[in-house]
Amino acid sequence: MFLLLRLRDTIEIEPAYFSPEKLQKLPPPLSVISSQSGPEVTTSSGGDALDRYTPSHEDVLWHRVSERYVGKVIPSRGLCIAIAELIHFSNSTIRGSDGSSWTSVTFDAVVLRPDVGERLRANIHRQTEKGIYLSVELFHDIFVPASHLVQPSIFDDNTGIWHLKIEDEDGSGAVTLNPYRKDDEVIVAVRDVVVRSSVDLLSADESNGGGNNLDDDSPMVVIGSFLDVGLGPCVWFE
Repeated sequence: MFLLLRLRDTIEIEPAYFSPEKLQKLPPPLSVISSQSGPEVTTSSGGDALDRYTPSHEDVLWHRVSERYVGKVIPSRGLCIAIAELIHFSNSTIRGSDGSSWTSVTFDAVVLRPDVGERLRANIHRQTEKGIYLSVELFHDIFVPASHLVQPSIFDDNTGIWHLKIEDEDGSGAVTLNPYRKDDEVIVAVRDVVVRSSVDLLSADESNGGGNNLDDDSPMVVIGSFLDVGLGPCVWFE
């Protein structure tokens, strides 16, 4: 589900980052926070060590790399959720008239990309006649097409909700409708992961829809399924 991806990029640090006021507003990286966990650490002049923390050049680079990548989809790879480590960075150079410094940085990024066949716990986010969209804490584009819902499922145009149609076993012909409710927890199996490149997104914009079930502005979509034992809304199994 998680990949460690090594990347290299040239990062801009604007002149504002060299001012003491800007540096004081930067949060310390995780390495600094973890080193201060446990017993309280104080400096020789008193006060908490984190309160007196001054970012280094490497910390500023970490902050700028995180701003550029964390929470964004890396084309053809997956969703970046954290920067694990800065492996190497070059000497900085000044370019242009604005005074920004530019540094070549090699780093490891933690990328979310579920494996096909993996089962995930998610919540129902929204529903359309095409299927159901699910979300996890970090990602909101898990799509279960109508053909991959528990069968027979029907869509109610008036309420905008899918229901599982169940005929009573007593032979009376009575039908019970089990709804897929918003925010309900579900278990979904991953059937495919579509990570688009910037070229794919441009083509989708030009085609104005293309007739598929995916959101054309989503750079990454996980295709899920409820068609197996133990899949679907958890409340159905309670």
